[in-house]
Amino acid sequence: MSSSLMMLRIAMINFLFGFFQLDKGLSHHTAPNLKWLKKSLGFIFLISLFASCLSKKDSEIEGIVYKTKNGFGYRVIVHDQLLINQDFIPAIQENVPFCDSIEAAAACHLVIQKIKRNEMPTLTLKDLSTLKIKTKC
Repeated sequence: MSSSLMMLRIAMINFLFGFFQLDKGLSHHTAPNLKWLKKSLGFIFLISLFASCLSKKDSEIEGIVYKTKNGFGYRVIVHDQLLINQDFIPAIQENVPFCDSIEAAAACHLVIQKIKRNEMPTLTLKDLSTLKIKTKC
């Protein structure tokens, strides 16, 4: 997580903490309404913070399937930087493109999952077999 994003989240938490201290010294008629408002805003804040964490993480890695001269390939982009440009099916001896976009997308998806699990983003013959990727079109 970047330091500016962390600082923004800390500032938001500090603001909310200060907001939650507002009901001290209020009359017993106003305090229940303020407590309901504080709970609602706190809940909305937590949900939005959780959603921003999820959406940020997912948006950091992108997979793109594209048409090549004889088939399909895929690209994996991490933090807006090209990490993998795969014109051919990995793990086999020949330079053979994916037969269709669905197979290229399946391979790309598995590579992205490996990246998210902090594994090496390589595919093996076993991976290709599990994904039912044809090496001859």
